[in-house]
Amino acid sequence: MALPKILDDALDTLVVPGFSRIGYLARAGQFDPLGHNALVGKTIVITGPTSGLGKAAAHQLAAMGADLILVGRSAEKLERT
Repeated sequence: MALPKILDDALDTLVVPGFSRIGYLARAGQFDPLGHNALVGKTIVITGPTSGLGKAAAHQLAAMGADLILVGRSAEKLERT
């Protein structure tokens, strides 16, 4: 089911609710999951890919077939990632 336009516009205008759990829950039903190889042929640049959220994103995007360009401060950590 599509989110009513007025609610969608309000979430975008207010910014904070749109990028919070409230915004996610309001829009979650509209997300179409990406297929396993949905990013084959796509190149993605990730900054901070050696730990935390950046590392998790790098592994997930690579698993979906993306070509990654990793940007970080430590060559050793980048190599391990």
